[in-house]
Amino acid sequence: MATTARPNNDVVLRPASPSDEDAAARILAQAFATDELTVGLLPPGNRDDRLHDVFLASIRETFGAGGHVWLAGDGAGELLGVALWDAPGRAPRHRDRILAVPRYLRAFGARITGAIRAEAISERHRPLVPHWYLRAIGTVPQARGTGIAGALLRDRLSAADATGSAAYLESSSDANARYYGRFGFVPISRIQTPGSTAAIGMWRPATIP
Repeated sequence: MATTARPNNDVVLRPASPSDEDAAARILAQAFATDELTVGLLPPGNRDDRLHDVFLASIRETFGAGGHVWLAGDGAGELLGVALWDAPGRAPRHRDRILAVPRYLRAFGARITGAIRAEAISERHRPLVPHWYLRAIGTVPQARGTGIAGALLRDRLSAADATGSAAYLESSSDANARYYGRFGFVPISRIQTPGSTAAIGMWRPATIP
């Protein structure tokens, strides 16, 4: 996928750098603060800090695996949305996963075993065909319904289409699944998450460039 900044109507999209990690993690923490599946895996208390740790570790794993972290903002430079994509055939490096352990332990506490099990179950449902994997996408609360997430999706999916690449994601709710359906994703599995709600695996077939 391309890595140059571009405007999308009134939305400015750009690839993140390591200096953006903290801000990007805080945006995703806000976006997932009411997500039943994600929150259901966390112990009670310190929800914002726990989510920040989860997404900061996830962002660093994405960078380490050669994936893409894209940011969306307004013309004034305020960051409003984030999308994390793992590249086809790439997975987080063993080294990066080890480095992430302390943050995941701090985030999940006594529920770390359940979180690891949930991730393993999700991985088993992912298609074996090489694809772009949307790890996470979210916006700050005040930007919901303004087209920020749609701009992030369209831009990266257009780049995937240009190379004939498929895409996959896990939706945390039926409402979100209907939203992703507008971008060509179709449900292919229902993933039971221990200790939380079910996720919906969704596939977007590759197109011929």
